[in-house]
Amino acid sequence: RDVERSRGLGDVYKRQLAGRGESLFGTPEYMAPEVLLGNVSAGTDADQYALGVMLYEIILGERAFRADSYIDLIQQISEKKLPRLDEIADVSPELGQVIQRAIERDPDDRYSSVATFGRGLLHHASHDVESQWTGSFAVPSDPPPGPSSPSSDAVEPSTEPAPVPT
Repeated sequence: RDVERSRGLGDVYKRQLAGRGESLFGTPEYMAPEVLLGNVSAGTDADQYALGVMLYEIILGERAFRADSYIDLIQQISEKKLPRLDEIADVSPELGQVIQRAIERDPDDRYSSVATFGRGLLHHASHDVESQWTGSFAVPSDPPPGPSSPSSDAVEPSTEPAPVPT
């Protein structure tokens, strides 16, 4: 059944791209779910997602998503919610919440802009960094996200070391 669903997702993905004569460029592990599912015109919401996944991996020290095939990777990114960072790494719940909001699958659940995401991160920077960059992030704050609970469909990050590029 999972194989059938994977094939179906791959077929949908290929048809959406082929129907528009468009291609995807980038590293799939950092592509937002909406991009992987065919919305290749996604803008800064997708950039915010990619930055959030990179920060997640930097703090965790390993890849957020790992799969044996491209289709499995697309399926993970589009269907699974990563565990909150503060639940699996030594990071404050507040910082974990900032990053989690940036990597929400639904773009409407992310920050209203990358600048607002930056402002949320800035509160966790050193005093020197915060004072240097405060003016760059002079944007209104977003309202806090709705309550979130640990998801039963959370992907457990891999415990294997990331492959070293050659």
